[in-house]
Amino acid sequence: MAKTASKPIRASSSAAAVLADSIDDAAFATTLAKGLVVLEAFKAGATQLGNMELSTLTGIPRPTVARLTHTLAELGYLRYDSERAKYRVGARALRMAHPLLADMQFRQGARPMMQELAQSVRGTVSIGLLDATSMIYVETARSGDVGPHVPDIGMPISVVMTAMGRAAAATLPQADAALLEERIASEDTELWLAFRETYRAGLAASAPASASTSPRSMPSPRRCFMRVRRSRPFRSIAASPHSGSSPASWRARSARALPLLPTASAP
Repeated sequence: MAKTASKPIRASSSAAAVLADSIDDAAFATTLAKGLVVLEAFKAGATQLGNMELSTLTGIPRPTVARLTHTLAELGYLRYDSERAKYRVGARALRMAHPLLADMQFRQGARPMMQELAQSVRGTVSIGLLDATSMIYVETARSGDVGPHVPDIGMPISVVMTAMGRAAAATLPQADAALLEERIASEDTELWLAFRETYRAGLAASAPASASTSPRSMPSPRRCFMRVRRSRPFRSIAASPHSGSSPASWRARSARALPLLPTASAP
């Protein structure tokens, strides 16, 4: 237990990263970790995968993958399509997320005002958690015209690609912020080089105030965001307005939702 507690940042890494870093840890359950690596290989653009594809994506030998997928299918976390010889995530996997979402009661309270703000800015308003090098959406409201970017609950997006992520990173202690940059650069060098300047400019813009505007890395004129600081995990409200929106208008509407989010002093 002491060893786990001494590495709080590594706990948020992907299962594959932790697996690679835990070869010499006698208390580490390697088989369990490999099963989670297989589950994490399924993404929005890769919803159906065969054993060979999973082996290629994860680096786990195919015979091991076959045993893992069979077990996960028997437990209901995967479903097997015999015609295509591929697996997809099963409905039982949703049970894993429910306790986390159910514990965030502020989501239900904030959503009506998030929806009002989304309609006002003709965009999306989202609450996200900082997880390793990504922001994970836990609630989102949208207007009828949101363009090509439609966030959904559970969707991860790199910290460097979203104003919400930059706002979250701006609240981190200096040492943690530097470590976050290291991890982003090591995990995806190409992404880091492409967004580094925008990311650092966003951090500078986010630091002085609780609400600000910044360039949006996704296709949209700009992205506005408000952030609420919490010890951990970080929760943030982000709005993506289209042209014609009034900053004063969305700030006023956002201020109504902010008191519903849990807050605490940072460590």
